[in-house]
Amino acid sequence: MHPTILFKLRPRKFALRVYLYLCLCLCLYGSVAYAFDLSPFNELPSETLILGASTSVANTYQTGTLNQASIDQQGPSQIAQSVQSGASSTAQLLQSGQGNIALTLQTGTRDQVAASQAGRDNQAFAIQTGNDDQILITQYGHANFAGAVQTGNNNQAIIEQYTNGGYATVFQWGNGGTAHVVQQ
Repeated sequence: MHPTILFKLRPRKFALRVYLYLCLCLCLYGSVAYAFDLSPFNELPSETLILGASTSVANTYQTGTLNQASIDQQGPSQIAQSVQSGASSTAQLLQSGQGNIALTLQTGTRDQVAASQAGRDNQAFAIQTGNDDQILITQYGHANFAGAVQTGNNNQAIIEQYTNGGYATVFQWGNGGTAHVVQQ
């Protein structure tokens, strides 16, 4: 198999594993909305908001300081998770429709993630380990996949999908990079 094709298959396999794990949790626990603060003070900041829960899963895990996360879900079978262990980062996940998945991981400082999904069976993944990075993902349609990974600093990745069955990935390892993907 061509190396590029192997590379493209890996995110889908990872997404499937994550999806199956989260579906198992949903089957075991039913409607769930959790917020966890793993800081030594054991109190959630007032900025942490979790809305909706009709057969959907919303999780926020925070171990850093001054992080903000919000999850807004409209419609059934949504899965959203935000993990923040850095400082002063923000994550905003908006889901409407059915069967959408949005997962974010932020370990850097002053990182921003915003994912908006409308439709069915869309998947959005964002990982930030650098500082001052920004990821914006917009998905309107059905069965779209968007993934962005930023390990450097001061990067910006924008993925816009206004179609069905779109597939987009952005990997930024250096500093000061800009990427803008539009699928229509």
